[in-house]
Amino acid sequence: MNVDWVEFELTKFSFFRPLSDLGINKVQAWLPVADHDNIRRASSDGTWLFRTQGLDQDFAVIWSDFRVNGGSFGRDIARRIASFLEACNEEGLPLITVMNSLGYRFIEGRTVFNDVFNLIPALDNYTRNNLVISVCHGQCLGLSAVLFGLAHYRIGVRQDSTLNLTGPDVFRLFFGSKVDFLSFASVDQQYLKTTLIHERTEDLKTALNRACTLLGTVSSSTGLLPMVSEPGVSKYLDFMPRQQQKVERACIQLLYPIADRYLEVFSGFDSRMRVYLIETKGKLFGLLMNPPENSNNMITVRTLKLYQDALRLFEALRIPIVSFLDTPGVDPRVDNSNQDVIQQMIEANRAIIEYPYPKMGVWIGRGFGGANTLAIPRIYGSMANYVILERTTLGVMHESIIAHLLEKSKRMLKLWQASKEREQADFQDIVDTGVASKALSIDELPAAIQCFLEGDYSHLDDGKAPQQNSQAPDSVACV
Repeated sequence: MNVDWVEFELTKFSFFRPLSDLGINKVQAWLPVADHDNIRRASSDGTWLFRTQGLDQDFAVIWSDFRVNGGSFGRDIARRIASFLEACNEEGLPLITVMNSLGYRFIEGRTVFNDVFNLIPALDNYTRNNLVISVCHGQCLGLSAVLFGLAHYRIGVRQDSTLNLTGPDVFRLFFGSKVDFLSFASVDQQYLKTTLIHERTEDLKTALNRACTLLGTVSSSTGLLPMVSEPGVSKYLDFMPRQQQKVERACIQLLYPIADRYLEVFSGFDSRMRVYLIETKGKLFGLLMNPPENSNNMITVRTLKLYQDALRLFEALRIPIVSFLDTPGVDPRVDNSNQDVIQQMIEANRAIIEYPYPKMGVWIGRGFGGANTLAIPRIYGSMANYVILERTTLGVMHESIIAHLLEKSKRMLKLWQASKEREQADFQDIVDTGVASKALSIDELPAAIQCFLEGDYSHLDDGKAPQQNSQAPDSVACV
C-alpha cells in the first residue's frame, strides 16, 4: 500500500465545514499516492486522515465519512489508519477522532478481523504518548464505539447521534421491535447512564471548537482559556435556582484568587465534582474540586470514575494537579449504579498514587474516613498538602456518628473522647503525623499554590517536598 502526505483544502467538501469554520482549511492528507492528482470523496475509503494546525498547535485528525461505505472499517482502510497513527506518533501529534461509522465492514467477511482488531492496540498505544480527543457524531457503532472510548476526553454531539455495539436493525432482530433503541443508545442516554461520554454539545462545530481549545493547552500556550469572572459579576447566575446560585458563587470565590484563566472540563458530568484547567501566572495545572456549599458531595462510583478520567486527561497534558476536598465521605450503598463503589475507590487511589506529575491536596471543608485519600496525603506522593483553618472539619467520621456508635460502651466512648481532646484546633496533630504539610488560612492558599507550581517548599516547616516518582513539566521547576 503506497500512501503518503498530500496537500489538501477542507473547503473542497462541505461536510468539513464545522472544522473549516474554525479557521482550519489547509491540511496534509494521508492518501494513496495514486489518488494525489485527483482527490475524490471515495479516496478516503470511508475515513479521512490528515494533519493540520490550529491555535499554534499541530494535530492529527481521523474523520469518518459515513457517505462512503458507512464510514466502516475494512482491511485496506484499517491498514491505512494504522500507518497514519504510526507516522503521527513519531511526530508527537495530539489527535481528534470524529466517529460516524457502522463499525466493521461486514461485507468483507471475517477476514477483516486481523486488520480491524489491530486498530484497538494501535490507538491505545497512541494514547500512551499523545492526547486523544474523540467526538461521536451520527452513528457510532461497533468498533467505532470502542475506538471512541479509548480517548482521553470524549464528546457526544446530541443531534441525531447514537452510540452502541450494534445498530437498531440488528437489535430489533434479536430483541424485538418493542424495545426502544434510542432509550439507551442515544448520546443523552449514554451520558446519563454510563461514563463513556464526558461532555455533550448541541452540534459538531461546538464539539470541535471545544476539542481545539483543549489541544491549545498542549503547546503550553497561555491566554487561550476564558478569563475568570469576578465573584458576583456573572449575570447567568441570576437565572439559576437559589441553591445552585449559592454553589456557583462559592466555586467562583475559590477560583478567582487562584486563576487568571480557567476552563471547566467534564462539565455537568457529576454534581459532586468539578474539574478545571487553570492558568495562573503563565502556568497550567489541573484542579479537581468538590463544589463548596454543595451539601450532597458524597462520593459515588460516577465521582470516582470522573476522578480517574480527569487524572488520565491531565496526565496526557503533562500538567501538575491540585485536589480540593469537601465531602462527608464515600457513599457506602452498594446498589444500582453504585454497585462497583469499592473497586472504583481502589482504582481512584491507584490513579492518584501513580500520577507521574507534581500533585497537591487541600482540605477546603469536610473530610471523613477513606475519602480523605482524595485530598492526596503526603504518603500518596503529594509535594505538599494543606488544611484550610477556617473551613475544614476532618476526622474518621463525624463526631455525632461516633458518639452514637459508642453510646452503649462507656469504656470505648471514654477512649474516643480522650483521643478527641488531643486533637488541636490548628490541626497541628495532623501536620505532626505527616498527613498534611501545613494549616493555612484561605487567604494564604493562592501563594501556596504558586509555590507548589514553582517547586518552592521553603514555607513548609521542613522546607522539603517528599520524594516521589514525578516528572515535572518544563514550565515547573520542582525541588
